[in-house]
Amino acid sequence: MSYLVDQQYGPVSTGLIPSMYENLTTLGFSEEQKQHFVEWFSGDSLDSIWTFTDHAGTGSGAMNDAVDGGYRITTGATTDNNSSINFNDINQYSHNASVFEVVIRRNTTFTQSQSGLAEQIASLADTWIAYRDDTSSSFKELQTKLNSSTTNVDSTVSIDTDLTRVRLETKASSALMWIAGSLECISTTNLPDVALQPFVRSYTRNSSASTTDITYLEVYNT
Repeated sequence: MSYLVDQQYGPVSTGLIPSMYENLTTLGFSEEQKQHFVEWFSGDSLDSIWTFTDHAGTGSGAMNDAVDGGYRITTGATTDNNSSINFNDINQYSHNASVFEVVIRRNTTFTQSQSGLAEQIASLADTWIAYRDDTSSSFKELQTKLNSSTTNVDSTVSIDTDLTRVRLETKASSALMWIAGSLECISTTNLPDVALQPFVRSYTRNSSASTTDITYLEVYNT
């Protein structure tokens, strides 16, 4: 993880900002800032905040040593093998007042790349809000799940192997998805109803390993 450094010191009366907290907010703010997590996926190893989980088969994860490579999740080479990174059931983000942003790339065919906010790792796809780029579909989509009941909403963006900036937002009665800054999907059914954690997963649909890259992830409560 990368951190901002603020080297300004002194009392507020001098015009200098005494802390990064105040530097990132407006002086005199009336609301306390809520939990906010940012991960750049840079360096030589994954931050220990994350847990790598094999849901089926044996996969692997490592930093991708390439320009804009980020972190790569690789599955096993058997149909339905899939692996993810997650917060190991530390669910600190609201099911109806949170934002999740990611820059992600599906690299391989016969692959489903997913990212978003989920309830539990043991049954990852039980309850979640997720972005999906799946080679069994034509378009990138928003998926909401509640106790394994599923709603899929297609975007107008075709599946591809490009780095894609995605924003998900949970609200009281809807879930929204933006792609590259454009609102693409709204779901109002099968919305999560419990606290959630961030995850990114790669899933193979045939007998070859699939890979998914992530270069940036941000999540916060609103």
